[in-house]
Amino acid sequence: MVEQFMDEARQWAESGNLNCAMALWQQALALDPDESCARANLGIAQLKTGRLHEALENLQTALCQDPSLVEAWDGCGVVLARLGRLHEALDAFTRAIHLKPDRWTRFYHRGYIYGRLGSLDAALDDYSQALALHPHARDALNNRGNIYLERGHYTAAIADFETLLAHWPDDPLAYYNRGLAYTGLGDLERAAADFKMSCEFAPHLVDARYNLACVYARQGHRQAAVQQLQTLIEADPAIRTEARQDPDLAILHNHPLLAATA
Repeated sequence: MVEQFMDEARQWAESGNLNCAMALWQQALALDPDESCARANLGIAQLKTGRLHEALENLQTALCQDPSLVEAWDGCGVVLARLGRLHEALDAFTRAIHLKPDRWTRFYHRGYIYGRLGSLDAALDDYSQALALHPHARDALNNRGNIYLERGHYTAAIADFETLLAHWPDDPLAYYNRGLAYTGLGDLERAAADFKMSCEFAPHLVDARYNLACVYARQGHRQAAVQQLQTLIEADPAIRTEARQDPDLAILHNHPLLAATA
């Protein structure tokens, strides 16, 4: 009977009906509380439906019964991360990777947690591992590129954002971040082109438009810079104060747009 419940639960889960699947796994556990796979599957389904504390209890119980359940370690890691228990989540993903280091998401999730904990070298290593398994993993490319950008490794950052944009050419943040990297390299023409693309795909992305104004100002394109800033200041007058103090906008500091009484 337990095996029948397990088979039926799997079929319901595969069809997307998690409620029916969970009911059947619970029936299997009523007959055999030590059925670790049923408990792990129930916990993973509870995770998918947002019942985090119930999910964690079942996943941890399943792992006490059978520590080799790699999917349960994955589930534990996700739940613990969402609950803010980052060090425990880190341990869970490390255990999953030790058991089966063939899934890019395990490295990605652990890298993300390392990043939140400020261990950027470890995060870079894990994102690189994730990308070795899945070269076009969008979030891994974005996060690794941002770490490179933060560290001033602009050429490496550009390479990641270029790979990302080759597969998602309408990603405004990728254009914005690549624009920052080009700015860091002093390639203002390419930076301006990327900030423009970012603004086209996300017109309300304030940082992209502001940086576009800064690049125009540094290039000496005074009127183009004013046009970008005017759009921003009309939406948020507080930007005027920031712009008046920004050395990248030095050629505009005497412009009426930035006057204190404007």
